[in-house]
Amino acid sequence: MNRLLILCLLGIGLAFAAPDVKEANFTIRFEPAAKLQTNVEVPFEVRITDDRNRPLQPNVKVDLAIAPENKPAVKTVKAWFVQPGLFIAKPVFPADGQWVVTVTARINDRVTTRAITFTVTE
Repeated sequence: MNRLLILCLLGIGLAFAAPDVKEANFTIRFEPAAKLQTNVEVPFEVRITDDRNRPLQPNVKVDLAIAPENKPAVKTVKAWFVQPGLFIAKPVFPADGQWVVTVTARINDRVTTRAITFTVTE
């Protein structure tokens, strides 16, 4: 339920912030590539395909935002292109607990966002 609420709020925020933004229907899958812990860079592998299941190329802008559960984002980091469809971002979680990680992929006026909640330990 919390993830749905966050996604709805993000969608509403995007609608007011940029009325010309369109849903891109990208498939976004991401996970940490190391143990989730505080005060260190934790690499996240972000895999993105278009609506025809083709890996996205370097012309996509990919951001990863972290937020304590039910609170606004505290940090946004850019992900860099590794190979078609694969991007890496390295956020630093300042505290332990439940964190919502939101990935946003944007090409021109098309955008897709996905959020997942993770537990971070010290």
